[in-house]
Amino acid sequence: MYNSLALKLSPILNHRSQTEGTYLQITCSLQQGSGPINFEWHKNGQLLKSGPHLNYNIDFYKRFSTFTIETITRKDSGNYTCVVRNAIASDTQSVVLTIKAPKIVPLLSSRNQSIGSYFQMLCTTQEGSLPLQFEWKRDGQTLQSRADTNYKIENSMRFSTLTIEAIDTTDAHNYSCFVINGIGSDTQSVVLNVKVIFGFKLSVNLNSAEIIAPKIMPFMNQQNLNEGSYFQITCSIHKGSPPLFFEWTINGQTAKPSPNVNFKIDNYDMFSTFVIKSITRKDSGNYTCVVRNAIASDTQSVLLSIKVPPTWLKEPQDIRVKSGDDVAVECIADGLPKPTVKWISSKGKVIPGEVLNLANFKVGSSEAYECIADNGIGDSLKKSINVFFSVPAKFDEKYSVQQVKRGESARLKCNATGDHPLTIKWTKDNAKLEKIGSHNFEIVESNTEYGLVSELLLRITQRTDGAIYKCEAENTHGKDERTIKLVVLEIPGPPKTVHVKEVWSRTASIVWSAPYSGNSPISKYTIQYWRHQSAPHRLNEFTVSSTQTSALIKDLSPGLSYEMTVVGENEVGRGEAADTVKFTTGEEEPSAPPNDMSVEGMGPTTIRITWRAPPKEHWNGVINGYYVGYRKARETNHPFTLKLVESKPNQKSAESESYEYFLRDLVKGNEYAIVVKAYNSAGSGPQSHEMFAHTFDGDLPPAQLLNAMESTNTLITVRWHQKDLRESQTPTQSFTLHYQREGESKWKEVPLSSLVTPAPITEGSALASYTYNLENLESGIQYRLFITAVNRYGFSDPSNVVIARTDGGDIKVLESEIFNQFFNDGPYYLQPSFTIPLLSAVVIIIIVIISAFVCVRRINRERAAAEGFIMDSATLHKQLAGHHMGTTPRYMDFDKTSGKPLMMTEAGNAYPTPYATMPMGGLDGCQFQPHPSMMKNDHIYDHPHRLYPVMAK
Repeated sequence: MYNSLALKLSPILNHRSQTEGTYLQITCSLQQGSGPINFEWHKNGQLLKSGPHLNYNIDFYKRFSTFTIETITRKDSGNYTCVVRNAIASDTQSVVLTIKAPKIVPLLSSRNQSIGSYFQMLCTTQEGSLPLQFEWKRDGQTLQSRADTNYKIENSMRFSTLTIEAIDTTDAHNYSCFVINGIGSDTQSVVLNVKVIFGFKLSVNLNSAEIIAPKIMPFMNQQNLNEGSYFQITCSIHKGSPPLFFEWTINGQTAKPSPNVNFKIDNYDMFSTFVIKSITRKDSGNYTCVVRNAIASDTQSVLLSIKVPPTWLKEPQDIRVKSGDDVAVECIADGLPKPTVKWISSKGKVIPGEVLNLANFKVGSSEAYECIADNGIGDSLKKSINVFFSVPAKFDEKYSVQQVKRGESARLKCNATGDHPLTIKWTKDNAKLEKIGSHNFEIVESNTEYGLVSELLLRITQRTDGAIYKCEAENTHGKDERTIKLVVLEIPGPPKTVHVKEVWSRTASIVWSAPYSGNSPISKYTIQYWRHQSAPHRLNEFTVSSTQTSALIKDLSPGLSYEMTVVGENEVGRGEAADTVKFTTGEEEPSAPPNDMSVEGMGPTTIRITWRAPPKEHWNGVINGYYVGYRKARETNHPFTLKLVESKPNQKSAESESYEYFLRDLVKGNEYAIVVKAYNSAGSGPQSHEMFAHTFDGDLPPAQLLNAMESTNTLITVRWHQKDLRESQTPTQSFTLHYQREGESKWKEVPLSSLVTPAPITEGSALASYTYNLENLESGIQYRLFITAVNRYGFSDPSNVVIARTDGGDIKVLESEIFNQFFNDGPYYLQPSFTIPLLSAVVIIIIVIISAFVCVRRINRERAAAEGFIMDSATLHKQLAGHHMGTTPRYMDFDKTSGKPLMMTEAGNAYPTPYATMPMGGLDGCQFQPHPSMMKNDHIYDHPHRLYPVMAK
């Protein structure tokens, strides 16, 4: 029988920073526990395997394992983890390896030199991973090496130089060297002071040149580096006349580069470098740089001390002690300087020396010892061993709390150590759990070298599985108990009694009660809200502390309906949302004027105003209507006269709806300033900018009556004249013929001016008529046509629509000819403009006479019945003959008729807009363009079925 302690690895330095190209070794040693054991190495969570073509090497030993990289590169950065396992337990240790950021060898803060002297700055990195990038700056401005400058910049792998052959007073600046390698950066600066020497200059003339003895810039007296580090010495000349010759010695012996040495020497004009990429303990010594020129020499030396961390020469191992055995354990380590070794017992007793004597170890007890070897370099070596005797049943961990998310599986483990036979029993809240008999849990046991492992597996955890579980281990030497508290974690329930406490126009106060926490403290509440109207809308949310049960929702828009809910959150996740609550913010006055406002004169006393609703986000409620304000433009001190325009029911929620209003009963030939502003239940918003429009100085031309006379395969002949005898004070300047091909949606225009041929005035007709041949048409196609007159104030109302087909022959327009001869070329009293009103008046007179006759006769009969007599029809006719019976004259003044547009189309818009002019061939480019204010987007004859056309068959 024997005892066992849980596996435990000796601590490893958790972070290492090394230079690229250096040597890396990580040792993972077992502090306590025994085998058989297995080691694994991971990088960034990925298992590393040994192989012949990898840049790393893994060695496994009985009680430790080593991970080695001979020459590290930047890609070797990462988190390295050592995992040790045996049959019952495991342990891990990790170290993060980072490649070093660059560090520049310190420079002198300032240098004083004379005019004309040689100046060179050497920027050398003493550590840092490759590749390195160097940059030079003068007074903060980046220097670029070019042919037109008096300085030269040379970059190497680990250093850079800035050289000025002959300095002058303009070179007195602050020079900085900046180096970066993608991991970090460093900078060093030197202030160059240029001296001006007045008077005579004494010099020694050798071969007509002044030769200056060389002087090396001072070295650091000593460098203490760890084994595997990068080592570089730069021997830089402070002054001295070239040519210069460099020589290096190691401990007084000349250093000569060759393939069999681990160092490299590079000589330049004014400096030399000595480099060892990865130093070892044999590289300790005194390194000297010697420089010579024609007249003198100089030397500088540095003492290199190599520090080697401790390594095992004899590593201690676990041991089993029997009664009466004289046992000693050795712990021997090597390093530079020599490591000191000591033992520490599990009770804290310190025993110095490399040998641990166990002769007095008592039977029935167990002890753990740790050997520590340390020389102050790197990580100390630590190794734990166990001395075992027979052991009773025991749990190393007596109590633990285990958490699991609801719905996931839970594994409760009891790892008992002790001599076999060993048994473990489970209870839940003091109720015994059987191995067989439940579908929700399972008990699995496995023997180990050191005892027994029993696991209770809960397949799908529910809220009821949260309880106190106990496992009791027992063998012939004793028994022990371990307690595990299982906490089932859930997401929070929905917050309770969520309601809106108060609502304002832009904020709302909400209140709720804390929900079920799910066995995990609620970390925060999330308030979610969104617009209820015109979905979809963006979800807005914000969080508040878990200590709050109320919040203020801000930045709302006035007059809108919102929905909101509250969600609790704990470490498991976001819980269920509470039932949504609706609320509506209070209204505010609209915050923007109407859009796309336009005004135009429509007649001598009428101005048309159109606009669109303000942007929806500025309504701040429901737009109930608009105020249209107007005044004469010159009367700026007078207030606006306001007209109320209410929104239509379907327009109260439509942002794109357009509005139209006609200002009537205005003064002819005057300019008016017009504004529009929207209003809701909270008040009116800002008014639009003033816009100006003129009422006309004169009238529009009268409408025309159009007829189709005849047609051929490609031609239709039309004739028209004014509908009535109304005279316009402004003469008609031209006509525009509009036609539309069957199956097309757009109308084409033909402007007519000098090419219109007046037809002779027929007998009995006081109106001049005009004819025009519309040519270049397609054969066998039906066309729709109408005509408008144009004067200086705009277009007249459209004529009637004529439908004709280009089939050819006079018989095709026979009905039109008869209609034209009868109504157009005949006497005026037979034309519709006269006959229709006359017939209407006659019908009205007849109805009035009949009604009056019936009423008077009834009255007389009632009176006669009362007086005893009845008046005959002849007498009644005589009495009525004295009364005047007639009709009121009919007239129409478009400028005086309030509340009606000048002319209404099927869409309710006044003044239809002709389509873009597309002149037919043969018109010599003669066109008449109406005033731009008369152009509109819709046309009255886009819906001809609402008119009464004259058919030309």
